[in-house]
Amino acid sequence: MEEGFQWIWTMDDDVIPQRKALETQLQFSDVSLCIHPTRLNEDGTPYPEHLHLSDAQLNSAYFELNVCCFEGCLIHREILEKAGLPDERFFIVMDDKEYGLRVSQFTNIIYVRNARFVKQIPLKKSSGRFWQKVTLPTWKMYFQARNLFLLSSRRYRSFTPFRITYQLCRMVVAAAVRGPQRHKALRNIMLGIWDGIRGKFGEATWNLQ
Repeated sequence: MEEGFQWIWTMDDDVIPQRKALETQLQFSDVSLCIHPTRLNEDGTPYPEHLHLSDAQLNSAYFELNVCCFEGCLIHREILEKAGLPDERFFIVMDDKEYGLRVSQFTNIIYVRNARFVKQIPLKKSSGRFWQKVTLPTWKMYFQARNLFLLSSRRYRSFTPFRITYQLCRMVVAAAVRGPQRHKALRNIMLGIWDGIRGKFGEATWNLQ
C-alpha cells in the first residue's frame, strides 16, 4: 500500500492471461473496483464455475457475481482500504469466496467476457461442479468442509443455512461415490466439520490421507 499503486492484479500458476487481458479489464474501471477475467478451458469452453450462467450473461460485455477469484482478479486500492486483505487463515480453499462476499459490500464484482484467462488444468464441460468435487483430492475435502463452516460464521447475507447444508450434502455424496477412497474422503469431511464447528483456522493438525 505504501508503494502508491492503484490496482493489484492477482495471479495463479495454473492460468495464463491471454493477450490484452489486463488492458481489457481496465476498460471497465468505471463500472467496478473488482474486475475479473473470464476463465476458459484450453478448447475455449467456459470453466465449470460459469456453467450455471445464462447465455445472455455469458454473451454480454460483463456479468456480475458476488464471488471473487484470485486468478486474474484486478482489485483497486480503495477496496483494499475498505475491505482489507484476504484472510490467509482459510488456507487453500474458500479464501477467495470469503473475500468476494466481503468485497461485494463495497463494489459490484464483475467478470469481463473479452478479458480471458486459460486454465492449464482443464475440465470438460460435462463434468460440472459436482464432478469437480468427486475428483478433488481427499485431503482437500477436509478444507472444503471446515472452511464452509468457518465461512458460515461470518454471517454473510447470501450464505444461508440452507446453502451450507446443500453444499455439505453435495460433498458427502461426492465422497460416497469415490470407490476405494470413499472412507478417506468421508473421514476428512467429518474432521473438517468438527474443526469448522470449533472455529479452527490454518493448516490441518490431523493426518489427512
